[in-house]
Amino acid sequence: MLDSLYVILSTISNTKIFDFIPLDLVVHFISGTFLTIFLLKRGHSLKKSFFLIVILSLAKEIFDSFTMTNKVSENLLDLFITILYPLLLFFSRELKIYLTKVDDKRHKKE
Repeated sequence: MLDSLYVILSTISNTKIFDFIPLDLVVHFISGTFLTIFLLKRGHSLKKSFFLIVILSLAKEIFDSFTMTNKVSENLLDLFITILYPLLLFFSRELKIYLTKVDDKRHKKE
């Protein structure tokens, strides 16, 4: 069972899209995006969703570190790419809140 999982993960890790984008990173981004949307649709807050994704990603990277021959830098990159979408979503929401407050203050002065 673990041998077949190792073969699948190795194939994904060694495949490159357009000869320079690792398929592994694309899968990490898609899974992070999917998990974020899924958790938000289930009624979880963005912060809770973010922390759940971080915990799941850390657990996966710890598992990978024992079963694969990854370097720590590869594990950290995988983790960052997985949490990239929820992180961008958080910052875009915070920016929207900030800009709304600034706009409201500007309209009150007029």
